[in-house]
Amino acid sequence: MMIKLPWSKTYHRDRLIATMHLSHIQRSALQLMIDLAWASDTCAIPSDPAWLKPRLSVTDEEYEHSIQPVIAEFWLEEGEQLINPELRQQWLVALASADKRQTKARNAADVRWHKDQLKTAPYSKVPASDPKNAQETAKKQANEKARVYATSMLAYIEYRVKS
Repeated sequence: MMIKLPWSKTYHRDRLIATMHLSHIQRSALQLMIDLAWASDTCAIPSDPAWLKPRLSVTDEEYEHSIQPVIAEFWLEEGEQLINPELRQQWLVALASADKRQTKARNAADVRWHKDQLKTAPYSKVPASDPKNAQETAKKQANEKARVYATSMLAYIEYRVKS
């Protein structure tokens, strides 16, 4: 299942400054790799050159001289995947935000359309579609997303400290 996140936060000035030393081929490849990662289910792309070369439209020589330096500078290898730490952080934030909006919309629709049909959950005196239950569930989900985000940030910080 592909996760659809319609937006990503891009600081164009920061990216321009960080990539000013790259050739136009390298800059284009980096942007394409970022787009491919954002569109994936894990915000990562395979590290296999056989997968990357056709998607980046590069030859073996171009891959060796232009793409490998970009990978070394902007991507981390995690198993058989390439991950851009900054992009992964933005992806986790966007995912948590999208999940929160979806939960709020679903709960609002339940209350709006089923006001007169509130059913009691088994072993509970609180209606199943009570906004308080929804808020507790949303808080638990937000806490889990925050934990995942914090873990990702710690990994990113450790990577930055090592390099």
